[in-house]
Amino acid sequence: MDEDLQVAPEDVRAYLEEAKRALQSSRLKTSFGKRTSTHWLYVTLARDSELIPVIVTLEVRRKQGVDRLYLTEVRPPTESELVEMGTEQTEVKPFPEREARKAVLDGLTIAKDELATPPAKEEMRHGILACGGAPLAGTYTFAGWTISPAPESAASAWLSEKILLCSRNEKGRDTHDLGFRFLQSLNRLGVLLTVFWMRHIYEIRTEHRWVIEPDESQGELKLNSKLVQMGYAPRTPLQSDINVGSGETVAIDRLDIRRWAIAVGEAYKPPTEAAELFDLFERADLTTAQRFLDAAKAYHTSYVVAPETTTGAVAYLVVAAESLLEDSLEVCPTCDQRRGILDATRRLFFRELPCFNERRSKGQSFVQPRLYHPFQTFSRCPFPSWGT
Repeated sequence: MDEDLQVAPEDVRAYLEEAKRALQSSRLKTSFGKRTSTHWLYVTLARDSELIPVIVTLEVRRKQGVDRLYLTEVRPPTESELVEMGTEQTEVKPFPEREARKAVLDGLTIAKDELATPPAKEEMRHGILACGGAPLAGTYTFAGWTISPAPESAASAWLSEKILLCSRNEKGRDTHDLGFRFLQSLNRLGVLLTVFWMRHIYEIRTEHRWVIEPDESQGELKLNSKLVQMGYAPRTPLQSDINVGSGETVAIDRLDIRRWAIAVGEAYKPPTEAAELFDLFERADLTTAQRFLDAAKAYHTSYVVAPETTTGAVAYLVVAAESLLEDSLEVCPTCDQRRGILDATRRLFFRELPCFNERRSKGQSFVQPRLYHPFQTFSRCPFPSWGT
C-alpha cells in the first residue's frame, strides 16, 4: 500500500538527497512522466551477519500543481537490478518484507528529521577540476562557488590539461558528512560546467601511470620510463579568505558553433549567461532539475568515452536527448529500443525555445549542430538540422 511520506512540496528535491544518504543507497535510478516521477533507491540492509539487497521505490505525484511524495515499494531486486548493484543472489531465501519495510521507514524518518535540522558544521572546502585547452581568463563566482585557474597550470602549454581551483562553504552534520556532501557538489559542478561553459570539465583520476621523461647526460639524450601518480597538489595551501574576482565573460550564440572558437594563445572566457543558468538550475522544481541533470550526466559521459569509441559517445548523446523527453515513445519489437527520439527532441526544442520559431519565421536557417569535443572525434551531432 502506498504511504504518503508527508514531505512539504518545496522540500521534496532536498528530501530525496537526504533519503539517499540516510539509506546509504549505492544507486539512484529515476523515470519521469508528465505528472509523476519514480525513484528507485538501491539499498543493502543488514540483519545479523546477513546483507539483504532491497529496492525502495519512491514516487512523486503532482496533483493540482503540488508535489506529494509516496513510498510505493520495498521489495527484493530483480536479476538485472542485482547486476546493477554489483552483487549476486547465491541462495534464494524468503524476503523479510515486514522487517525491510520497517527498516526503510526508519531510515526515511531519519532523513526527514535531518532535513528539518540545520547542519551543525559549515566550513570552507577546496577541490580541483580539470579541463583541456586554453587557460581560464580569471576568477569567477556563482552559485556559492569560486573558481580560479591554478597559477602554474595557466602558464603551461596551450594544448594541455588545465587545473581549476574550486572552493565553497559547505554545510554538513559532521566532518564526514561535510566532506561527502562537498565531493557530491564538486562532481555535479563538473557535469553542469561541461554544459554551461561548453567545454569538458572533469575530475582527475587518482591512479599510477607510466610516463616518459627525457634525460640528458654527457651530451646524449635518453628517454627514461617512470611510474608516477596522477593528480594535482597546489604549491601553497589554499586559503579560506579567497580573493574574489570578476573574470571576463563573452556573449555568444549557442546555436552558432562558429562563435565557440578560441584563437590559439587566448584565454578561455565563459559565456555571459552561465551564472544565470546555474541560478535557474538551483531554483528549478524536482522534475525539471533532475531530468536536466540526468541529460547533462549523459552528455558529460559522451566526452569521457569519445577518445575510445565514437559509437559509444553517440549512444550517450542519444541518452542525453532521451532524458529530456516526457513523451511515451513506441518501443521497437525487434531491438527493444524506443523509436522517434529525434523527432520528439525536435518538438521539445521548438516548444521550449521560442527563438527557434522566431528564427524560422524570419527565414533564418541554423548552423548544423556539431559536437565540440577537444579530440574532434566525430563531425556531426545525431540530432537533425534545425533549419528550414
